[in-house]
Amino acid sequence: MEGEGKNPLYAECPGEPNILLTPDTPEMEEIRWFNASKFTCYWRIQAPADHYIGVNLTKMEGFKCEQSCYSFVEIKYGNMANSGPRFCCDLPTETLYTEVVGHEVIIITHGYKPGNYSVNLSYSITK
Repeated sequence: MEGEGKNPLYAECPGEPNILLTPDTPEMEEIRWFNASKFTCYWRIQAPADHYIGVNLTKMEGFKCEQSCYSFVEIKYGNMANSGPRFCCDLPTETLYTEVVGHEVIIITHGYKPGNYSVNLSYSITK
């Protein structure tokens, strides 16, 4: 049945959920949600086994600046058992690098209030 298994209260997640980095893929397309109600989306960024990954969050719109950061962009780039830094107010001022060669980065976006949201990331791979 069409639509089976989908929660109509949550917006669809745009883009490809698994991204394998190469020197030719330095930037993720801008991710947008229009008139989104709620969403939680995940992207896994991987690099060749002998590389580190650097991530820059270059744009973040629609995420309300609140003390508890209910709508956020989280970047997990170290120990995956722990939460990564969450951003809802200000963009990070420096590049976030994986701590281990061949490690992956998980990008999590969460919105809980209706609205328009937008995220843009750039990334690099280094040996």
